[in-house]
Amino acid sequence: MNPALRELIDSSTFHKGSVCATAALLPADDGELDALIGETVATNDRHDDEAAHYLPEQPAGNQPIRMIEFPPKFRETLDDFPQHISRAALAMA
Repeated sequence: MNPALRELIDSSTFHKGSVCATAALLPADDGELDALIGETVATNDRHDDEAAHYLPEQPAGNQPIRMIEFPPKFRETLDDFPQHISRAALAMA
């Protein structure tokens, strides 16, 4: 076996049992294997259209702005707290 291929298999995150089971299902003859690979690629090319997985395009538009309404005397209430707490409260609003 090709050393680079062996290294790839050994370092792969695939489950070794599933790799062995898949290898057992593959034909031993190179010609049959090439035909199987060609058939699989052709089938996937027809059915795996990448554009079918795209999300629908959304029209460009402006998002509304949410204006924050503070309760009466909010600023005076914040002045009673330390400045770092007041800033955090405004950042969360």
